[in-house]
Amino acid sequence: MASLERLNRHSRQLMLLQVGQIGIGILSQLILLARWSPHPETDLFLIVSGIPWLVSAALLISGLEMVLPAACHRTDDTDNFLNLLLAITLIIALAASFISGGIIFMLAQQADLPTVTSLGMGALLGFQILPTALTWLGRGVLVAREQLSAARMTLFIGSLVTAMGYVLLEGRPALMLSAVTCGAAVIAAGWAWRWCSGLRFNFNRSLLRQFSPDLKILGRAMAGISVAAGLVHLQLLVERGAILALGTGYVAAFNVAGRGYEALMALAVSGFVMPAYPHWAKNADARRLLGWSFKRVVGLGTLLSLAAALFALLMLTLLENRWTAGRQTAQAILILLPRFWLLTSLQPLILKYFAQGNTWPPVVGSLLGIAIMAGGAVIFLPQAGLWGMAILSTGSVVPGWIVLGWRERGSH
Repeated sequence: MASLERLNRHSRQLMLLQVGQIGIGILSQLILLARWSPHPETDLFLIVSGIPWLVSAALLISGLEMVLPAACHRTDDTDNFLNLLLAITLIIALAASFISGGIIFMLAQQADLPTVTSLGMGALLGFQILPTALTWLGRGVLVAREQLSAARMTLFIGSLVTAMGYVLLEGRPALMLSAVTCGAAVIAAGWAWRWCSGLRFNFNRSLLRQFSPDLKILGRAMAGISVAAGLVHLQLLVERGAILALGTGYVAAFNVAGRGYEALMALAVSGFVMPAYPHWAKNADARRLLGWSFKRVVGLGTLLSLAAALFALLMLTLLENRWTAGRQTAQAILILLPRFWLLTSLQPLILKYFAQGNTWPPVVGSLLGIAIMAGGAVIFLPQAGLWGMAILSTGSVVPGWIVLGWRERGSH
């Protein structure tokens, strides 16, 4: 049983790190707006940057850090299991790098980018999967060991490198933004493995036979969580494709607003969900931990929602007839606000299922949400514009509440 004292200590440490990451993240997005937007290559980068994660999800390596703690607690020979998993992860990540790089190259060519620029963009965005996969694996090991602050630190470092890259680099957005993304992934991976040492590449048939049952269970969980991760990025592609119809700059504006909300949601998740995660992986005292997490996430999510609304309204007032990108971003903040509150409040349920290896119920909710977004984009967006986007973004979260809420109620 997890002690409240330990949960609260981890909560304070993780929230402190997340506050720093949020500050850096907001700064980097402001730099992105000021230096790199509005620009067609920036919009292209923001659209194709989700492709590597779609490919990673298709090849079942996305979300490895979320399912690994439960797998570590099931196996008796953790070291050899992780050595084998490291080898498998690197092999799959290498394939994913080539596939996603090729797709991005072709899309860049269709957008009339020069061949060299298209190759560079594809190579940089594709290669980032290798270090990112190492980071996922390393974070999963750290979470299983309850080294939660070390796991969060890798994300903090990635955000810091991204902000520095946006400030220091100059050149074509397609190449420079891709280089920043890749560089941040490499440095974050290095820090993850600084804390998570002792693993080595070990791929042989005897280990495959020994851990075949564990790998099958892990594979089923990975399939669910990878599909969930892929659906998130697919929804982003659908949204950004629809937002293009609203005019130049709106993709960047919604990206900045979305990143801001992701940072705020990560604050709630890191402080009030992740401390319970290793214990859910052990199936320990799930109901009490869910209550502890849910009350705090809803309270913090409500406060953050009010703060975001006031900030956006203040921006719209101050920036009237000034700085188009800033006004567009303020509009996007208000449009995405209801979705943020609903999705943040749902996180304890989603991550409880992930921790326990039962990853498919959240997938069903995400799939229904994307169906609402994709179908509604054709119906609402041409006539309703930004109001239609607000309805769609909010409605896309409702199926998740219905599916997971119904299952949780039925389990008690």
